Amino acid sequence: RASTAQAFLRPALERQNLTLVTNARVKNITMDGTTAKGITYVQDGTEVTVAANKEVILSAGTIESPKILMMSGIGAADELTPHGINVVHDLPGVGKNLHDHTLCPMIFEGSEEIPAASDPTITPLHVQMFIRSEEGLPAPDMQPLFMHIPFYQEGMEPVTGNAYTLNAGGVIPTSRGHLTITGPNLEDPLHIDPNLLETDYDVNTLVDNFKRLREIAAQPALASITKREIYPGPEVQSDEDLANYARAALASYHHQAGTCKMGHDELAVVDHHLKVHGIDGLRVVDASIMPRVSSGNTNAPTIMIAEKAADMIKADA
Repeated sequence: RASTAQAFLRPALERQNLTLVTNARVKNITMDGTTAKGITYVQDGTEVTVAANKEVILSAGTIESPKILMMSGIGAADELTPHGINVVHDLPGVGKNLHDHTLCPMIFEGSEEIPAASDPTITPLHVQMFIRSEEGLPAPDMQPLFMHIPFYQEGMEPVTGNAYTLNAGGVIPTSRGHLTITGPNLEDPLHIDPNLLETDYDVNTLVDNFKRLREIAAQPALASITKREIYPGPEVQSDEDLANYARAALASYHHQAGTCKMGHDELAVVDHHLKVHGIDGLRVVDASIMPRVSSGNTNAPTIMIAEKAADMIKADA
């Protein structure tokens, strides 16, 4: 994996048609009716407006892209008007369809010293695995991973630092959340409801993960360095108890997607060319356009989205 700034942006910085502005935040898209004309951003407390000759490309990510659209008057009218935002286009899908891969740790204390994370030659994440919860699935729906450090979550007592973690991971989530603005100002926080583990399928996927991870921890290679299971603990055995643990210890895989999804249904935000429905001169190019998150890490698929968008932009030009 390489930084996109290093791989794509830095080599292009000498181009005369590229200006990089840092330490700035986009306030909104400037509109002329239903046509995007540019953006306004804030830098060091000063607002700056720049014009677009052809189109605006919004690439702020799954959380910020829908916020910028809403701040620009593009979104569900009943969510914008209470905050005094002029509705440019009533697009109810903006901020909906929020979803993420799920991650939940099983933590095991070491019976011998586990190499410290401070050692620069050792990365925290060593192994990932893709497996199916049942035969016949078109793709793996679980992506557990191994860390040589304890991955304690909020509310967990950090019993020891000498521990490793086997994380359960669900990568075909069926639960959907949403986000929306709470005010008309750039600094107003978003209201974010991830709504994770709403469906039985998402919960059961993690429960199945836990059982398989215990089997892995019992194999000689790990059993020989394992003192005990700290979380959820050997007393947590039934499916119900494992499900309750999943709900209590759930973490984000940081693979949020879907809040400006591509399609033509009532909650779609962009079309198959990533152009915003009902708006001229505006595309969204990031993981927010995924109708359904990829069944694996989103880094490479998001770069693919950008590469495909670049091809379509050049074709239109």
